Amino acid sequence: MFRRPRFVFVLHMFGHGGTDRVCAHLARGFAEAGIETEILVFSRGGDTEAELLRLAGGAVRVTFLGQRGASRALDLIGRALAFVAHIRRVRPDCVVSSANHLNWLVAVGARLARVRDCQVVLKITNPVDKAIDSPLWRRLKRLVLGRIFGLADRVLTLADSETRALRPRFPHSAERFVTVRNPYATVEMFAPPAPAAANREKLVLAVGRLARQKRLDLLIETFSRVTAPHTRLVILGEGPERAALTAQIARLGLTQRVDMPGYVADPQAWYARADAMVLTSVYEGLPAVVLEAMAANCPVISTDCFLEARALIAPAEGCAVAPAEPQALAEAIDACLAQPRPMTLCEIAGRYSVESGVHSHLAQILPLLGSRAVGASGVMAPAQRAAYLLSRSPEALAAADLEPLGHSLAAKQG
Repeated sequence: MFRRPRFVFVLHMFGHGGTDRVCAHLARGFAEAGIETEILVFSRGGDTEAELLRLAGGAVRVTFLGQRGASRALDLIGRALAFVAHIRRVRPDCVVSSANHLNWLVAVGARLARVRDCQVVLKITNPVDKAIDSPLWRRLKRLVLGRIFGLADRVLTLADSETRALRPRFPHSAERFVTVRNPYATVEMFAPPAPAAANREKLVLAVGRLARQKRLDLLIETFSRVTAPHTRLVILGEGPERAALTAQIARLGLTQRVDMPGYVADPQAWYARADAMVLTSVYEGLPAVVLEAMAANCPVISTDCFLEARALIAPAEGCAVAPAEPQALAEAIDACLAQPRPMTLCEIAGRYSVESGVHSHLAQILPLLGSRAVGASGVMAPAQRAAYLLSRSPEALAAADLEPLGHSLAAKQG
């Protein structure tokens, strides 16, 4: 008897992170593709829970294992057995981890559940090796990750460069690493901005959690050296570094020029108004804020904090990758503000639209299910898959690599 494929996406909590929003987009897209989809959330009470539940939509089942606790580590470890029991009870065809910090638990827990033919998909959302790692920690981490990756059927990365880098580091799992595009840019983000008022202030924007990883202290120090007149810095986000950053702003005499209005659920209007978006993180995976800014044709200045930075940002109109040093960053911002707003960045962001991201994940994961996903009676039979892509975006259908899944327009027409 025919049964729709059943997928479980695993999340710690609906928080401010880009991975949480991506998970909601993917779950909705998979449900719209006819897949029975669930988001299994370890902790209830995340700051963006109501917003991301709306984004996921009513067709996605959401299950919470418990309330938000004192720390993420305690939440995950304390509910590991509940996770295993849930997977054993639901018996999904595929379990998908949403982020690095969940990979070990998803891999080990899903295998302990012993669900026959359940596929395990892990996802690399931050670099495996970071510049701040000690040599000993790096070796230990690679040893542990080698075992974890060996438990998976697929390991998704966010860039071809990362896939190429990981394969020789983990040779026994080399064939498991594949690249996907994350669903970052919504249709609304591509709306043309309103004409800028004459003689208005120039706006430099940063979007991210107020945490040490984001190095917003470096950004504030950098902004104190920007020479372009009538320029304001706005930092959107919330986090543990607020007090320290507020004190730094006061110490540098920037109180009248720097604003930190807090977390903004939909920053699209800010990207449309901004003259530059600056990213100063220590490390990132493939940061959503870069693609969101580009969708609005907002130029990006970034440190070399993720593998694709130079390939994605450096060649782009009006954008630059600068050293993580205040004077160099300030000069890059000044140069950017002196140029007219670019008009071609949205073409880059288009490759990371929600539609493109959903299709990318479907194309890499569904082949694992074999006849359960592909076939005359299956939910993702050629005609239905082609119809799904066409309904979402004609461009997505035209660009889709349907051959690995046995899909064809001929089947749709038949």
